[in-house]
Amino acid sequence: MQWGFLQDCWPTAMKRFPSLLSQADLIVYTSSQSSQADQLFTQLGFPKVMFHRFQERHYSPYSSLLPPPPQQVPIDPKQDGAIRAMVDPFLPQNNWFQDYDWIFRMNPDVLIRE
Repeated sequence: MQWGFLQDCWPTAMKRFPSLLSQADLIVYTSSQSSQADQLFTQLGFPKVMFHRFQERHYSPYSSLLPPPPQQVPIDPKQDGAIRAMVDPFLPQNNWFQDYDWIFRMNPDVLIRE
């Protein structure tokens, strides 16, 4: 988890873009079962924090959705969570985003620019 990044950078982002981020909800999609991590996320200043947990697997059920990798590059099972984070919210039984007009996915390597 890139908690250090969030602790250092997120308060600055909230101050710099208050109209965008101060009303944003946070959806955390994680395999962590840590209640300590839950508490840390709730301290970031989001009005609403929701947690969706998934069980880590050593295979990806979504591998059929991806183009085949080059022969010398195996599919990394650690990519399963990243793939699931983009598929699971849109499954009919989940509908995580039905109450939102727009969403965006944030990772530590995402820049917010004016």
